[in-house]
Amino acid sequence: MNIIIDGAVLGASYNHASARTGIYRVAYQIVLNAIQNPDFEVQISAFENYSNTRRFILESFKKSINIVNSESDFKIETFEKQLFNLLKSGSLPQRVLDYTWLKIKELVRPDAIYQPEFLKKAQIIHSPLHPFPKSVLEHKHLHKITTIHDLAAFRYPDFVAPRNRHLMQRVIEQNRPESHYICISESTKNDLLEFGKGIKPEQISIINLAASCDLFYQIGSSEQDPKILEKYGIPNDKPYFLSLSTLEPRKNLRRTIQAFLQVIEQQHEKDLNFVLVGSKGWDFDEILNEIGDSEYKSQIIVTGFVDDKDLATIYSRALFFSFVSYYEGFGLPVLEAMQCGIPVLTSDVSSLPEVAGQAALMVNPADTNAIADAIWKLYNSENLRQQLIGKSKGQIEKFSWEKFGDQHTELYKKLIL
Repeated sequence: MNIIIDGAVLGASYNHASARTGIYRVAYQIVLNAIQNPDFEVQISAFENYSNTRRFILESFKKSINIVNSESDFKIETFEKQLFNLLKSGSLPQRVLDYTWLKIKELVRPDAIYQPEFLKKAQIIHSPLHPFPKSVLEHKHLHKITTIHDLAAFRYPDFVAPRNRHLMQRVIEQNRPESHYICISESTKNDLLEFGKGIKPEQISIINLAASCDLFYQIGSSEQDPKILEKYGIPNDKPYFLSLSTLEPRKNLRRTIQAFLQVIEQQHEKDLNFVLVGSKGWDFDEILNEIGDSEYKSQIIVTGFVDDKDLATIYSRALFFSFVSYYEGFGLPVLEAMQCGIPVLTSDVSSLPEVAGQAALMVNPADTNAIADAIWKLYNSENLRQQLIGKSKGQIEKFSWEKFGDQHTELYKKLIL
């Protein structure tokens, strides 16, 4: 079976470990599953990040895999880097040049161009995130699979950066008879049917995600390295609850901070800390503004990006995990926390009830008082925490990357039969 998989998400992480979010983990598992299957002949495409995608694939998988992008893609990318290096990064002239160059590209050469000999031979092309270049759409024999992570661009457009809204719009508009969509939850499938005009239920498969066992596992208190907490400014002698996500409005961190401050003020609680882990995302400033000049800001710790190797310790050390997002396509951190043996507080909306099952305390993400009450309950009740931990052990068994890989393999075979 001849398959092309887009690796642009992996390329984006080559020089930026902070880009290794949930979507990165999905893309990595898709590529890994395909190249490990002896029945598959795999090529890699790159919607963007051409050179870094090629470097990532070679260094991470230790295999020489064909990159289907045309040589002109790499030449233009090299020219772009030389052009932008002439000006100071982030300066006004550089931003003007960036905007002007993008407009020129939209008119002259808006997409990557893949070598036609690879497209003619391939039976399936799978994008873990991006739309397909126009050169792909011309090949009607190709089964075109796109993984849909969420429909936030349509459900909550104000929470999504303009470029990402544009890319998602292109994905939806590219629906063809040969198109197929992998949704990562039932909730995402329902959203796709609502917003994806013309997309039919039979064009959609649901394949759930999983937490990586080599990254997310419980570490006993006697085995936890205190230097890891010190590295990120987390006090070793005080309890904390944890939130881990890209720091952006959709994650509802502003309201969670408000709820936490409410708990501190009403209960006169001076020991509990709130630790926020994650890279800066879209409209990050509103989260920092909420902390502002509060007299309790020392109890809110923003670590920024945390290395993968340190995540298990930071999860395991937490009293509980908070993920009260307004909207998720799946909610991978919920499983990560459960796998590290800590109880979870999450939202009762979108995909999160699917992922958490009966193993989490759920609240309305728009209700600050409900979030505050849940934080206080979890902090004070050892019995409640242990009940949720016990339930989570059965819940996490429903999800695995092995199952994820097997379902992808089954789908590929089904489409070409």
